[in-house]
Amino acid sequence: MRKVLVPTVIVALVLGIIGGAVYSYFSSHDLEIYGDNSAEHQHLPAEKHGNLTVLRDPDRALEVAGQKNLPIFLDFYADWCTNCVKFQSRMLEHTALNAALQKVVVLQIHDTDRAYDRFAKDGRFDEINMALPLFAVLNAKGELIWKGQDYTDDAAMISAMRKAAAQTE
Repeated sequence: MRKVLVPTVIVALVLGIIGGAVYSYFSSHDLEIYGDNSAEHQHLPAEKHGNLTVLRDPDRALEVAGQKNLPIFLDFYADWCTNCVKFQSRMLEHTALNAALQKVVVLQIHDTDRAYDRFAKDGRFDEINMALPLFAVLNAKGELIWKGQDYTDDAAMISAMRKAAAQTE
């Protein structure tokens, strides 16, 4: 019994030390959502989605929004999320929503993106820690104007984009 107990305790201690070091490293290296130019930051290229340009890099989205004085429509996305996938079609098929999205900076953050974890820790987007989809509208300065999870609520999304645009005028 003693021959098994001592090695088991040693292995448990070593694993605990390694786990603690890994946890300490990652919890002390939180990156800002915007303005992160470290080597760990993903600079994802923009994607064409029908008649929309969808940015994937939060820093680039904020830069473009600031330069052009435009709101940001933020779409938190995952391939496994049925409503996230349905919204991709809705962005193009619903005329009023599509027209509104053409007048803003569209930013999509996938659950596999490094930025997703930073947004999850942000405090303004706690919903992504529990369920997707989540949509948000930010003004050109990156300040939260609206957020919601109903992918069919075009009226609220459009209203929020208009409100954010009015703040930039």
